[in-house]
Amino acid sequence: MSLTIAEQRAAANLASTCIYVVSLDNTWTVQLGTEIPAMDSDAHRELIDVGIEMATALTFLHEQKPFLCRFADDFEESITSHGDFAEWGVASPEAVSGLLREAIEHLDSQAPEEIKGLLYKVEALRSGEATVGDLGPKTRGSLKMISGALTYGAGLAALLLGDDMVGGVIQHTCKKLGGTLFSQGLKEWRSSDASQTPSAPEGQVQGQTDGGTADGGTADGDTAPDGGATGQQPVGSSGDRPD
Repeated sequence: MSLTIAEQRAAANLASTCIYVVSLDNTWTVQLGTEIPAMDSDAHRELIDVGIEMATALTFLHEQKPFLCRFADDFEESITSHGDFAEWGVASPEAVSGLLREAIEHLDSQAPEEIKGLLYKVEALRSGEATVGDLGPKTRGSLKMISGALTYGAGLAALLLGDDMVGGVIQHTCKKLGGTLFSQGLKEWRSSDASQTPSAPEGQVQGQTDGGTADGGTADGDTAPDGGATGQQPVGSSGDRPD
């Protein structure tokens, strides 16, 4: 990759920041999910600091979108000749670059809401209110995917700028680590998409097919098998779409 020394440092810094946010989120979520520390205790202040640190780091990452987009362009040109990416959970280098762009766009669009939510929860903690907190799973996945690509990109740059033997070892290590991060993030990304399955179309009860009702009658006005009027709602149904 055609990264300057300064850009390599920036890429490495962004990669570590992404994982730092994920690590902080683990602490934040586990602590808020068990027992909120007593007001004004050291643990309480530390937890507030974690929330603020996460918001600050996400703000920094959000501001780096121009660099991340330039990196994605360079990354796409550089990885097409660097072998198999099956261990990354994708079929081709082109798929890696496409997913990287999606992750960057998702982080850019969701970071403001994530930051707003974090600061709201920090204020709730300061007031002694109970709250829960975690980043959205797709945001966590995006952070890992971006970190993985940045890590591998730094290895490619080392291969081009350094000694062939040393650069090759660094490149291999970075590809392995980058692939682990990217594949983990992609799993979280896909599980988030899978959990957002669409509900039944508006006005249609789940289990109902076109031309029929949920209780087995027809939609043409005939009498239902049990003698009731066709289209009659089952007992306990308001006719609204189920939640």
